[in-house]
Amino acid sequence: MVGYRIVHDTQTKKDKKVYHTSEEQTAFEKQTANWEAGQSARDLIGLREERDKRLVVSDSAVLPDRWETMSQADKNKWSLYRQSLRDLPATALTQDVQSMVYDKNHASWPKKPS
Repeated sequence: MVGYRIVHDTQTKKDKKVYHTSEEQTAFEKQTANWEAGQSARDLIGLREERDKRLVVSDSAVLPDRWETMSQADKNKWSLYRQSLRDLPATALTQDVQSMVYDKNHASWPKKPS
């Protein structure tokens, strides 16, 4: 399928389709393929950004004054949660990465202790 672009004709004051030349179509297809090939890298960046936000939010739970007053069970929960976050993206299933980036409640995210 040949692509096109919309061009405004200043004489008729209307938009019209101008179909790509074969060179333009080849360049467009190459650019599209390159963009699609980079999707997984962009998804991993998004995953790391969200992971880092969650680590920052959880920093307050491990401050010395709070940590000292926690039960050992709570310390274990917070330690496990934070380690699970740090292990991302290595532990994320490939098929879940994009879903995790766009769904902040995705089941693959480690559960924050209450």
